[in-house]
This record gives sequence, structure tokens and C-alpha cells, in this order.
Amino acid sequence: MEQLDSKLLEKLSKERSPNSISIYIPTPKTDPGSKEDANRINLKNKLKEAREQMKEQGWQDDEITEYLQPINALTEDALFLRNLWNGLVIFLNQNTFEYFRVPMDFDDFMYMGRDFYLLPLLRPLKENISESPKDETVNGLQQKAWSLIQKELDNEKEQMVRKYIDVTNKSDIVEEIIPNILYGRVDTLFVNCRQYVWGKLEPETFDVEIHSERDKDCEDLLNYAAIRAFKHDGRVYLMKPEDMPQKNKLLNAIYRF
Repeated sequence: MEQLDSKLLEKLSKERSPNSISIYIPTPKTDPGSKEDANRINLKNKLKEAREQMKEQGWQDDEITEYLQPINALTEDALFLRNLWNGLVIFLNQNTFEYFRVPMDFDDFMYMGRDFYLLPLLRPLKENISESPKDETVNGLQQKAWSLIQKELDNEKEQMVRKYIDVTNKSDIVEEIIPNILYGRVDTLFVNCRQYVWGKLEPETFDVEIHSERDKDCEDLLNYAAIRAFKHDGRVYLMKPEDMPQKNKLLNAIYRF
């Protein structure tokens, strides 16, 4: 299990492959025995969702079992399940298997697409936060570090929301914003974290096609936009619908020029 940092997040953002699975599981704050049972049940439920989606795509049972085996092995690791705190994040595709324990609050879900679902992790991952471990556990230090990061992020986010309101080089149109991200023109991207936007992107023209429902060729364009903005050195902020610079919009973007 690697340490989650900006370099690893960059690596995951480049892992584009069909049937890339992302699992987010908040873990209960209970006694170890109860925690083990709850985490095992939750993880098995996510595996069941993944299995059902793969069956719909025509995968055979033995192929699915083999593909999901790395995650299934975690459900049998009692010590691991007992010692999870705050949250578990898992990424699996044909080339990658990574999982992390993270001190963050997020919704419980499983996502399968061409990209890993990285939206909840696209926050500043700062290093070299110095504290003496003399009287604190490692988990306590990590919790404190993430708390400091979140406070700094919230202050920065408020400043950028005010900037969005004042500037003229901005947009709230998904079909316009995504091509500009790919051209490296987006400085700051605000993403509605409570929505999915299913659609496709034409790779040669960058034309964006939005669908009313998900089909096998679709992906979540908000996740796609956030990952690409991150890769093009843009600031990315996850927002509740009511906190978007333009309330309830799907994306808001400030352009570099």
C-alpha cells in the first residue's frame, strides 16, 4: 500500500483503461470486531455492484472473478479490515491495483469507467507538515495534517469564488469548458460534487456530447474534466451545488486568458 501523494495521484490520472474500478468506503468508528464485519460487508457489496456491471457487458463469471481477485483478497484480510480508519479508497484496472486509507469524509460508492474516479481526492496534497510524534499516534498526525490542509483549502476556495464573481474570462457551459481544459486554458475549475454528467468526447475535434442517461460508451464528464484540469496544472475545487460560484451549475471555470 503506497502513500497517497500528488505524484501518485498524477500516476492514477494517466491510467486510462476500460473497466477501471474506483471504490470509496467510509469506515465506521466502532470497536475492531464490529468494524471488521461492517467493512467486509460494505466491500463485498461494492464487489457485487462491479460484478453486475461487468456481467451486463458480457464478461463470463470466471473472467470477472479473476479480474476482481485483488479486491476480493482484501475482504479476507481481518487485520486490515479491523484497522481501517475514516475511509478506504481502491483503484483497479488491467494495469493497476492501489488502495489507501485516508482521513477524509466521502460518499460510499463504486464507479466503473475509462478513468479512475478521482474527484474526492483532487485536493492539495501537501508534504513536509512537521509535527513531533512524541505523544501522538501516526493516525493522529495524519488526521491533524489533513485538517490543516482542509482549512487552508477552504480559505483559498473562498478567495477563488470571489475572483470568479469579479472576472469576465469565465464560463459555466460544460461543452465549452472541457475543450478549453484540453487546450490548457482553464486556470480554476469548480466542480459540482453531487452530480454526474454522462457523455462522450470526440478525441480529434474535442466536441462534447452529453447524454441524458448512461450507456456503455459514456463516462462522467465532470470527473473527466477535473482530472484533465489537474493534469494541466489547474486549480480544482469540489463544491456542493449550493456553494458553486453560480449556484447549482455543473462546472464553473476561470480561464487563463
